[in-house]
Parts: sequence; C-alpha cells; structure tokens
Amino acid sequence: MTTDVLSRRSTVRMHQINFINLVSFILERITMFTYDKPFLDKGAMFKKLRYEKNLIINNEDFADEVIRKLSYYDLVNGSKEVFIDKCPDGKEIFKPNTTIEDLYNFYIINDEFQNIIVRRLFMVETLFKNELAYILAREFGVDTKDYLDKMKYRKSIKTKRQKIKVADILGKIYKNIRKMGYPTKHYLAKHNHIPPWILLKNVEFHAAIQLYEALNNTEKDYVSERLISSSVKDKAGIIKNMLTISRLYRNEIVHNYKFLTYKDHVNVSVTGISTIVPSEMLVPKSNGKDVYTVILCILILLDSDRLRLSFINDIVTFTEQANLYNESLKSIYATYFDLLDLPNDFVNKIHWYRNYLVNKNASTDETIIQANKNSKIYHLPGGKYYGKIHKDNILIFKSEIEATEAGYRKSKR
Repeated sequence: MTTDVLSRRSTVRMHQINFINLVSFILERITMFTYDKPFLDKGAMFKKLRYEKNLIINNEDFADEVIRKLSYYDLVNGSKEVFIDKCPDGKEIFKPNTTIEDLYNFYIINDEFQNIIVRRLFMVETLFKNELAYILAREFGVDTKDYLDKMKYRKSIKTKRQKIKVADILGKIYKNIRKMGYPTKHYLAKHNHIPPWILLKNVEFHAAIQLYEALNNTEKDYVSERLISSSVKDKAGIIKNMLTISRLYRNEIVHNYKFLTYKDHVNVSVTGISTIVPSEMLVPKSNGKDVYTVILCILILLDSDRLRLSFINDIVTFTEQANLYNESLKSIYATYFDLLDLPNDFVNKIHWYRNYLVNKNASTDETIIQANKNSKIYHLPGGKYYGKIHKDNILIFKSEIEATEAGYRKSKR
C-alpha cells in the first residue's frame, strides 16, 4: 500500500473523529440547555410555589382549579404589586402569609371593577359614533362619496408626534369597507349605499376620533354640542382628550394588559373638566390620566342621568361588597383602591353623586317638559321659550331623563 493511500486514509479518519466530536459536543450542549420557564405538572408546580415562591396552598383541589381556569400568569402578574417581594438577588417571592385564596380574591375584585368600567367605555364609544354619524348624515349626506369626501374636511390633523393627512384617514376607511363585517357587509350587499350610522359601527374607535378631529369648526361644534350640552372653553379639545383616554383604557382592559398600572403609560392628559362636573367630585392636583379621571370622563360623555345613575349604582354596589367580608378581604379591597390612585374619599364621592342624581331628577319627575321636534331642544317651566313652541312642533316629556334619552338637550335659556 502506497504512502499516499495511507495518508489519505489517515486524513479521512481524522475528519471522521472531528465530526463525531463535534456532534457529541452539540448533543451535550442541547442536553445541558434548560428553559427558564419549563412545563410543570401539577405536583411540580405546587412544589415550586410552596418552596421556591413561598405561597401558602392549603387546598390543592382549589389551587388546581383556579390555576387551570384563570391561568397562573394572570393570577400572579395581575397582583405583583400587592403580593410579591423582590429579594436582593433579584428573585421574586410571595410576601409572608400570602395564600392562593388571596391571589384569587384579588383577581376577582380586579375583574369585576374592570367589567364595570369597560361596559361604559363601550357605551361611550357607541354614543359618540351615533352623534358623529348624525351630523355627518345631516350636513354631508348619507352616501360614503358624500360624507367621506376629503373636500369637506380639514387637510390635516396634528398629533404630538406628527401631522396626519386627512386624505390618508379617509382613504384607509374607504379601503377597509369591503373587509368590514356586519352590518356594513350586509348594506354593501343589499343596499345602494352605506349610511354613516352603519359604517361607523365597523370603523375603529381611533379612526372615528380622527374623523371628528378632521371636521371643520362648524360641523365639529355641532357634534360637540350634541355630546356635551354644558358651556365650556375649548369643548372640542376636551372631548377629543376624553375620547382618547377612554379608548386607551378600553383597549388596555379588552386586551388583558396591565390595567392597574396603566396610568403610568398613558400619553394623554384630560384637563378643563372642572366646569363640567360638580365641584364635589373634583380632586386637587389630578394628573388627568388616572382611573378616576376615566370615571369622570364616562360620567360626562354618557350625557344622560339615567345612564350615569346606572354606572354609579354599579360602582356603589362594588364598593359595598367590601363590607360583607372578613378583615383580610377588606384589606385587599383597600389595597386595590390605593393601587388605582382613587381619591381617599372615593366612596364618599360616589355616594354623594348618586344622591345628587336622584335628588336632581326627583325634582322634575312630575314636571311637564316641552320639546321642539325641529331643534331637538327641551324647555322647562319658566324658560324663555316654554309655552311658545308651535303646536305642530311640540313634544311632551314627563322628565328630563326621558327627554335626554330621546335625544333632546336642555335649553340654555
């Protein structure tokens, strides 16, 4: 056998050995790799929670049900500010005497309160879109080619970061029409046009707010007046900020983000509402972006005492639940209110406002209210135009709530 053949064999053998060593090294590294969030069965998870995380679990059946139904991540991440301590080495453990029942109770409290808020935020969105659609139809027309005509709007709107062309906003709405679901899809197939009160149901809240911003002053004032009957400086600007913060908090809740600490990330502040809400409801030095501000925005934008009273009653019921439980659960409620930065006298404020609404409307429940069908304005006895409405245009209501619910606003004279 020649020297060249032996040399080539030796080289091949060396490469084979190197390849085997490389594969062994790779397999060894794969075997050694450990995920920091591995799958754990029930036994392993309970062991970790008890001995590594310091959580008290007395009833494993209850703990298993809660973790499976609500998820461990939501239970823990949603209450870290309350029940978690951070060790010097960076490790997170539960505070002494924290139980799985504590996590569950906090989750339920948070979930109930969020549901009260988000239900009304969706209502605010619907009421806003209804009023916007009314003005678009009345002033521009009922066909998309009319009420989405860029010539009827401003050329651009400004945000903190950029200037947005209104043509781009309208173009995006146009582009999405054929992708929209019910009822726009139905109108697209069965009718010869899509009126604004239908289209806006499928337009994103953000886009609807931009459409409102893009209106010229006359049309914007019409919408603003229908949304808030109170006289206030820069009404349109205040409304835009109230709608924006309502949208942001609604999205935060719906997408299951961190509702408790969201106030630290909100990029809009609501100011100027001190002349719209009763002084008893105001809070000194409010940052205009916390949950209490959102509650005030909802009360303003609902613009109906009946809807406001329903909202307030839900909050009152929620706060009164704390008195039905033991001291431990009462403490969790108190901690929850503190985390939301609610006023120290929040419960008193809510009770005061409920009594205010009840007494306010009790005084006019038996009053005959005259409304003008054309102007959509109602008049109380003693008002300048009370008794002066033409018989063909007059409409009678028994209360201000009934008139407001029917879409009428109170006369300023």
